[in-house]
Amino acid sequence: MALLKPNNPLRVLVRRIRYYLYNYKERHALMNHDFTIIANNCWGWKVYNQLGMPYSSPFIGLHINAPCFIKLLKNLPYFLQQDLTFVNTSKYDDKKYNYPIALLGKDIEIHFVHYNSEYHARDTWERRVKRINWDNLFIKMCDGYYSTPESIKEFDTLHFKNRVCFTAKRYPNLKSCVWVKRDKSRSCVDRDFKFYKYYFSAVKWLNHA
Repeated sequence: MALLKPNNPLRVLVRRIRYYLYNYKERHALMNHDFTIIANNCWGWKVYNQLGMPYSSPFIGLHINAPCFIKLLKNLPYFLQQDLTFVNTSKYDDKKYNYPIALLGKDIEIHFVHYNSEYHARDTWERRVKRINWDNLFIKMCDGYYSTPESIKEFDTLHFKNRVCFTAKRYPNLKSCVWVKRDKSRSCVDRDFKFYKYYFSAVKWLNHA
C-alpha cells in the first residue's frame, strides 16, 4: 500500500480527527469558557487551540522577553491601553529578525514571531485586546527569554490569582512554578507548549478560577 503524501486530503482529515479525539476529554471537562491567557510565548495559542476556544487574548503568536513581561504584568491595564510603535531592532541583541517587533507604550518590546507584516500584527493585536476578560485572567510565564532566578521569584510575588511558570530547575518554595523534569539538564524549558501536559493540567487550572 502506497504511503499518503503529507498534504494528501485524506491524511489531513485523519490528522484532524485524531487531534479532535486527543483533546475531546479536556474540551468536555472545561467549565470555564470565557477566559484570557496572558503568556510570554505561544503557549496560550496552544491551549486555546486544543480546547477549541476563540482567542480571547492578544498574546497569540508572539513572545515577550522576561524583563519586559514582568514590567508589563505590574501595570497590565495601563500598558494594554497604549499604542504599538514598530521598531527595526531589538533592545536585547543586535540580531536581524524577519518578523515585526514593536514597543507597547514605548517600553514593552513584543516580538510578533508569527506575523508577516506590521499591519497584520497591529490589526490582530488591537482586535484581540478588545476581547480580554479582565475578570478572568490567567498568567503564564516560563524560564526562557532572558529570564533569571530573580525574575521568576518576582513573577511568583505578583498579585494575580491564577499564574503559572514552567521551569527546568526546581523552585520548591515558589507556588507558581511547575518543574518540567524532562528539561532538567537544560538551562530553560524547551517548547513548553508541546510538553506541558505531562506536568500540568490547563483545564483544571482554568476551571478553578
